[in-house]
Order: sequence, then structure tokens, then C-alpha cells
Amino acid sequence: MRAVEYVVFITILAFFFFLMPDMIQFAKITFKANQVADFAVERMAIEGGWSADVADAIQNELARQKLDPDRWEVEHTSGRVGAPETVYLKMSRDYHITAFNIFGESMGRALADVLSVPIVAQKVQASQVYIRQEG
Repeated sequence: MRAVEYVVFITILAFFFFLMPDMIQFAKITFKANQVADFAVERMAIEGGWSADVADAIQNELARQKLDPDRWEVEHTSGRVGAPETVYLKMSRDYHITAFNIFGESMGRALADVLSVPIVAQKVQASQVYIRQEG
């Protein structure tokens, strides 16, 4: 009976060691995405909403964090937002688990669509710009 317990234990342990690099990479990308989202929503709050300057700053921050800007979908509040309203930003993408590439590249490609985990970073902050209403 001890042999069966060892086989089960080794199988479970191997599974976690097998997925450990993907877990670390997923956590690293999630952490960096949250840092970029914090930066972006702070910039939006300071400038009073979404603008071309904010878009360029986010692209530069993604490149600085070594995150591919083309792989991220970004949702945000549009236009000017005055205080006390809030600005919103959501960044998302899929992370494809690569652990099964060890069994061959064809198996990794076949399972890539099935084994994907979403990465989402979303932030909300109050606008710091007071917009004067004419009239």
C-alpha cells in the first residue's frame, strides 16, 4: 500500500513542479499589469480623463515594464472627466499556459486555446481636475 501512496504523492508533486514556471510568470505579468494600471489611472486623474498624452504614456509604461502593448485590451472612461467624478481603466489579456510544451510543440499549440487564463487589472480613481462650466 505504501507504493501506491508514493506514486500518488509523486504525481501530485510533479504536477505542481510542472506548472511552477507558469505560475511564476502569471504572477509576474499580473503584478506588472497592476503597476501599469495604477500609473495610468493616476495619470488620467491628474489630466482629467483620457487623452492622447495619456495613451502615449501608457504605451511607454507598458514598454518599460516589458509588456507587449499589442496584446492588451484597454477599456477606459472617454473624454474629459471633472472632479468629483471618477476615471476608470481596465487592462486585460489572456495568458497561455506553456507547461504542456514539454510534450512537444504540436501538443502545446493544440492545448493553447484551452489552457489560457485571463489577466485583468482594473483601477478607479477620482478625477483631480475641476472643469469650469460656461453659462
